[in-house]
Amino acid sequence: MDVEEMATSLARRMAGGDPRAADVAAARAALAELGVAGLVARLELAERILRTGSAFHLISRFFVDGSEEQRYLLELEAEGR
Repeated sequence: MDVEEMATSLARRMAGGDPRAADVAAARAALAELGVAGLVARLELAERILRTGSAFHLISRFFVDGSEEQRYLLELEAEGR
């Protein structure tokens, strides 16, 4: 997740797909106002914590087999390999 990529994509959408009319600064400001950058930073931190914890003990085993939580953790573990 890259906030700058999000801003660029949002600017293009706001401009109706015309890259010349895209105002990336306005899109970046909108994302900042919505707290997206902070949310992304917190999510990245949480994922690092989960990966580190899983290095010691598979956290996914704490959840019911097939649950949404377990699937998420297994995907996260697979990404870290």
